[in-house]
Amino acid sequence: MELKEKTTFLTKNINTNLEIIIYLSIGFLVPTIIGNSQLLVGIIINGILAIGAMRNITKTKMIAMSMAPSLGAITNGLLFGNLTNILIYFLPTIWISNMIYMKIIKENKEIKSFNFTTFIKRTKQQKLIKNMLKASVIKATILFTTAIILFLMNLIPKQILIAMSVMQLITATIGGGLAIGIKETLNKSK
Repeated sequence: MELKEKTTFLTKNINTNLEIIIYLSIGFLVPTIIGNSQLLVGIIINGILAIGAMRNITKTKMIAMSMAPSLGAITNGLLFGNLTNILIYFLPTIWISNMIYMKIIKENKEIKSFNFTTFIKRTKQQKLIKNMLKASVIKATILFTTAIILFLMNLIPKQILIAMSVMQLITATIGGGLAIGIKETLNKSK
């Protein structure tokens, strides 16, 4: 009995660590692989953040997941082209907004299933969608507020305001919605 428990613990621990390595790798490498498409990169990154949030990951792993995408973008210098250096001003805010995004979505981790055709009828699914939308709005608001302040201080150009507001809201919402769909698909395949 004791050997079986140890084996189960080790297997679960290996699977959890492998899962987080995959999330971190995707988060770090997506800006390099996809390049200059903020829309596509943002959707994938927010999808990975939302999936990670819906899984039972630790706070430390959430912090790592929150940091990996922006560090990947800066390291590779591709996401905003010659404006990537401006991203450095946003690092703390991006990390905090990603953590908040994940934390709000994680509040619904107990929800096992989601069905797009009946979500209006089910209170739990409404709560998951509501929290995902709330997380998206809060994330975009935090980033836009920071962008406004940096713009008023003449530290960033005006074109970054759209990238850190409407685009953040769109990518966080679509990415979160896709994560809900992926989670449902994975739940059905078990």
